[in-house]
Amino acid sequence: MTPTARAAAVAAGLPAKRRDRTTLASLFSNQFDATDINSWNSIIADLSRGGDSVESLRAFASLRSASPVSPNRHTFPCALKSCSSLLDLFSGRQIHQQAVKFGYSSDLFVSSSLIDVYSKCGETRDARMVFEEMPVRNVVCWTSMINGFFLRGQLREGMSLFRELLAEESKTKDEEGAGIVLDPVAVGSVVSASGDAADYALLTSIHALVVRRGFEEDSAVGNTLMDAYGKCGYINATKKLFGWMIEKDSYSWNVMISSYAQSGMAEEALGVFTAMVEDSDCDYTPVTLSAVLLACSHLGALRAGRCVHDQVVKMNLEDNVVVGTHLFRRGSHHRHARSITSTSLAVCPNARLTLGLDLPFAGFEFLDHPLSCFTHSIMSPRINALSILVPNGTTFLRMLGPRTSETLNMESQFQAYIFRHAVRA
Repeated sequence: MTPTARAAAVAAGLPAKRRDRTTLASLFSNQFDATDINSWNSIIADLSRGGDSVESLRAFASLRSASPVSPNRHTFPCALKSCSSLLDLFSGRQIHQQAVKFGYSSDLFVSSSLIDVYSKCGETRDARMVFEEMPVRNVVCWTSMINGFFLRGQLREGMSLFRELLAEESKTKDEEGAGIVLDPVAVGSVVSASGDAADYALLTSIHALVVRRGFEEDSAVGNTLMDAYGKCGYINATKKLFGWMIEKDSYSWNVMISSYAQSGMAEEALGVFTAMVEDSDCDYTPVTLSAVLLACSHLGALRAGRCVHDQVVKMNLEDNVVVGTHLFRRGSHHRHARSITSTSLAVCPNARLTLGLDLPFAGFEFLDHPLSCFTHSIMSPRINALSILVPNGTTFLRMLGPRTSETLNMESQFQAYIFRHAVRA
């Protein structure tokens, strides 16, 4: 049986998965003492850990507005974690002001959380200000600040701070091993950044540091190294690391499948996917299905792609941006493209589909009528009324790329739409 056929057979038997969520109402239905700050902290923390960041911030607001008790040093990190998850800079600044008011702005854990919020929201200047004002720093603070630079694409600044961390570690470490100690998380962030920048020289030097510090057995570091080598185009290195790993998790398998798929090695990607489902105890994820769909697109393996598509439907992932984009890519090369697109647009309640809007149009450039997707999905009053699809400048560049009689006739409509909706690049 070929890798494509085996992957199709495996995909047909994949089970669907669901996850329960905890709500604010169910937590408040239990015994709750509004005069006990520990009860409030428990509510805010449980909601934040459960993924209900909005409700967590509402609970914090209720504490401040309706409760006679004041927040303590354990309250602010939980609320700030929710701000980080939501990328809610406005709420983060408000909570920062509250922390200053109650005298916790210099607290180690509060400051670390503030650095994380500002860094993830792109405010590296504010994050660095909090970092510099900290009387005491631990490796978590250093890692958050370094990651903040990397998230903004500031590789030089991030690496400069990482070197300062190594110098600080050497300076503060005493005979008993106290002080700042480099951990796998900090090293993993640098590995990831070198992969994102496709800086092979930096990656190999950090890999050497990983080996010297004994972090190569850490699964998270190993996964990040695999991903980084894959992004740099060194698939053989990714394959070796994957083979050397004693314990592989879902992320490990996903990285190997994605690396093969993105390098055009579709049969190898499907072979790894089959081995993942048949020979491992790891669960597949939307990222797994996305990588498999990309491999099917490269191979033109319609049968295997359909089987994976069936599992996407069973798992209610049709509105998932990552999976949906590759469904469009797979369909764009076949006669089923319009039916896949129409179905996905009709059932998708997720406004984030906008982020993947340009990719299906790129795929529809291969069809006989490239404007049909645009006119159906954007000009359609029914779909446009849902306010889920908003084209940007890239969308129109895709559509106006080839100068044909069809695009020339549509230019006036495009100009009117761009002016009416203030389309940005």
